[in-house]
Amino acid sequence: MFREASPPNLEAAAEDNAYALIETFGRLPRAELITTPALVRCRVAGIESAMFNSVGRNRFTLADADQVIEETLADYRAAGTKAVMWWVGGQTQPPEIGAKLEQHGFEKAYDSPAMAVDLHHMDETTTTPPNFRITTVTSETDVRVWATTFATSFNQPTAVGDAWHDATLRRGLDHAPWTLYLGWLDDVPVATGMLFYGAGIAGIYGIGTLPDARGKGIGKAITLRPLLDARAAGCHIGALFASPSGYPIYQRIGFGHYGSLIRYRWEQA
Repeated sequence: MFREASPPNLEAAAEDNAYALIETFGRLPRAELITTPALVRCRVAGIESAMFNSVGRNRFTLADADQVIEETLADYRAAGTKAVMWWVGGQTQPPEIGAKLEQHGFEKAYDSPAMAVDLHHMDETTTTPPNFRITTVTSETDVRVWATTFATSFNQPTAVGDAWHDATLRRGLDHAPWTLYLGWLDDVPVATGMLFYGAGIAGIYGIGTLPDARGKGIGKAITLRPLLDARAAGCHIGALFASPSGYPIYQRIGFGHYGSLIRYRWEQA
């Protein structure tokens, strides 16, 4: 399932989980996955969110960087793709690619700490309001609720949630490549989470809480639930990429900081 849990291996595993997610996007219906010795990239037709048009696992020389970047962008331009996300981590070659991406019109969008935890050594205590509960998403109606709650939690346009809604339903909900979680206060959705298995570990994504529901232990609870489900399924390591607000919550659970993952965003003029 997973190699020795040393810091370098944990950093690589977290990064590889993200690249596995890119590959999963590229295997959705009406999507394209291109894997070469230089990189892996996906393009998902009908979804304009940069997340679903991503590039990662870069392995080329600095001398080839300009050509690789320009050829990649030319393909996205020809397809009419409006936005692209390029992922850069500790395994990325060349290390100087960030500056090259910026020269080609990319902007640094996120610099996220890569964090990992042994699922058998977590602080599992939670204190939440008595009317709080967590459910897994099992209906198309709840996928829409999840998408709306997710976009609102991250203060993103509705289209960002729509992208996840569309991607989740493309194979049919029963065959979605990830599991979505909703946190509720009574009958009001207030939090989201997502579990994705890749590279031998459990990747946690989409952890968000509505502003009015923050500071009540809900963020920790909605993070722990997919981790506990992953452990029950036989997984040993969980990983995520932290936001500034989420970082201390994940530390309290037991996550350690192992490198970072930077995402550069490009938009077609």
